[in-house]
Amino acid sequence: MKIISHRGNLDGPQKEDNVISQLEKVAETMLVEVDVWCLNHEWYLGHDEPERAVSYDFIANPNFILHAKNLEALYNLSATRLHYFWHQEDDFTLTSKNFIWTYPKKEVTPLSIIVCQTLEEVEKYKNKNIWGICTDYVQDAQR
Repeated sequence: MKIISHRGNLDGPQKEDNVISQLEKVAETMLVEVDVWCLNHEWYLGHDEPERAVSYDFIANPNFILHAKNLEALYNLSATRLHYFWHQEDDFTLTSKNFIWTYPKKEVTPLSIIVCQTLEEVEKYKNKNIWGICTDYVQDAQR
């Protein structure tokens, strides 16, 4: 099973996430879910709004799973071979690589990537037959 860092976090939610230097560092050794926006063909990182400008080359990191945060980002990503998805509060959505991105606490399959928001959720899912866990608690999930 793959462990995926949620926004570059390793040991719980941080005051700031989607931080460029942290994303680069974590992506050297594992997959990372990254929130991306596109406005007027310019790329940005940020969860609730575009916060940090980045290049297309930056988001093209093969260890990034890109969470498109607006329609322009989704549209532009659809013309690439990058790994991306879009959702809000859907129970499930399909990523561009045909994995089932799964909202916390929902049913899973061997193709599921479940988002685990707590240590308890990590413990519940880490021994299931699933493709991956996306969490802020990477260090605990790897134990």
